[in-house]
Amino acid sequence: MATICAAQGYVDYADFVRDREALLREFQELPGGMSSHETYSRLFRLLDPKALESCFSQFLDAPGGDRPNVVAIDGKTLRRSFDRAVGRSALRMVTAFAAAARLLVGQVAAGDQGSEIIAAGTRLGLLALDGVLVTVDALYGQGETARLIRTRAANDCSR
Repeated sequence: MATICAAQGYVDYADFVRDREALLREFQELPGGMSSHETYSRLFRLLDPKALESCFSQFLDAPGGDRPNVVAIDGKTLRRSFDRAVGRSALRMVTAFAAAARLLVGQVAAGDQGSEIIAAGTRLGLLALDGVLVTVDALYGQGETARLIRTRAANDCSR
């Protein structure tokens, strides 16, 4: 919640929960009080980002009830992200979007179009795809992408 509300660091997280202490106590007992920024720092250092992302994608395994579970993979170039003065080209991102949940489930930065294909593979490699219909745009319509999707769908991703 804090990140969605523009928190950018551990101090921001601590400030966020302190400012909403009354609300948070409606949902959870906090006998030790509110967490400090040191607690958030320790917590995030201990988390394995790939494992967290895998768990989050499993959480989204059945979003939307009886609607088809669709994940759309697409690349976008971010407008005005270039810097001609230093010769930096525009930033390209590959995103995974869970359509039924209307939720972005992850994104990966990419370089040129060749790197975008690799980034799409990286993004797909982190998702549990069993029972999921994956859509990709023409750039990713390659045999290696199809093999990766089939492999991820066939594997039990409960690492």
